[in-house]
Amino acid sequence: MIVLNTRLILVCALTAWLTACSEAPAPAEAPPAREAPAVPVEPRPEGLVQPGAEWALLTRGYVYTDSPVALSGDDVVFAAPIQNMVYRLDAADNVTPFDTATEHTMGLVMGKDGLIYGCRNRGAQIVRYTPDGNRETLLQGEMTPLPDNPNAPGEFCNDVAVADNGNIWFTDRVNRSILLLRPDGTVMKVAGGFRGNGIVLSADGETLAVTDSVEARLWAFAVSEDGTLTERENFFGPVQTVTRLGDEVIQEGRPGTNGMTVDRDGRFYVSSFYGIQVYAPDGAYIGVIDKPKGFVSNLTFAGAGRDQLYVTGTNGVWRLPMQVTGTR
Repeated sequence: MIVLNTRLILVCALTAWLTACSEAPAPAEAPPAREAPAVPVEPRPEGLVQPGAEWALLTRGYVYTDSPVALSGDDVVFAAPIQNMVYRLDAADNVTPFDTATEHTMGLVMGKDGLIYGCRNRGAQIVRYTPDGNRETLLQGEMTPLPDNPNAPGEFCNDVAVADNGNIWFTDRVNRSILLLRPDGTVMKVAGGFRGNGIVLSADGETLAVTDSVEARLWAFAVSEDGTLTERENFFGPVQTVTRLGDEVIQEGRPGTNGMTVDRDGRFYVSSFYGIQVYAPDGAYIGVIDKPKGFVSNLTFAGAGRDQLYVTGTNGVWRLPMQVTGTR
């Protein structure tokens, strides 16, 4: 295990910055409307996690990690935005730099072309990497000042999803928008009116799912060939919440939903304060997988067989053996 030294000032910076298929398990009914519990009270859904498996901490010391992406074999890359780094984690849990001076790069995702796409937030760019770390800028945008903190650096984007035809969607939290970057370089707003955060395409590429930073709900949109979106109202079941995250009291109704991934059978996995919430391909709530201690930001299936669930979040990267596999 690799441990990196982290100064207390980085912890303070993080505190300020974090402001089916026929074989799928039968969806369980979501818990009825009630006061949110202090901690999740549901068992793991059957048929997803390897029996008896527990989370393994692979590396720590980064304050905050985000957007793990599977490379060939067992290697994974992940972002450490506050440290302005992207790292590579190999099968022996060795960590090496993948990119430096990243200007808060986050939202990494693998495309069908084998390239890694991401949001260079403080550089106001959408970028992509080759598997060996060479970076190309696809879009140069403009920063948006934070309305409640005009002296802060501002934001440009948070998370990215990529279609097989090269269309790229990204979330703009400050302007409450979902934007589309087409392969020809044109950019247009395709949805908005909510503070979108994480974003992922369904396994069949027909639905774009988006988490909400403020409300306990998931948004779903039908995807057109040209990249435009049509809302699928009431597609997803309810998002579960808790009242505490460790010693922190959670604001009522705040979900902490962030990144997402999908498995080969089409299920959606959503990181949240409550845990890893799982939804069927048709949006029905299945249940929750307990998460590592603290905040969980993002997740992906990785490993040679894509049967290991990797998650990022507060201070580290974790892995959980699964019975199901990811798409790529």
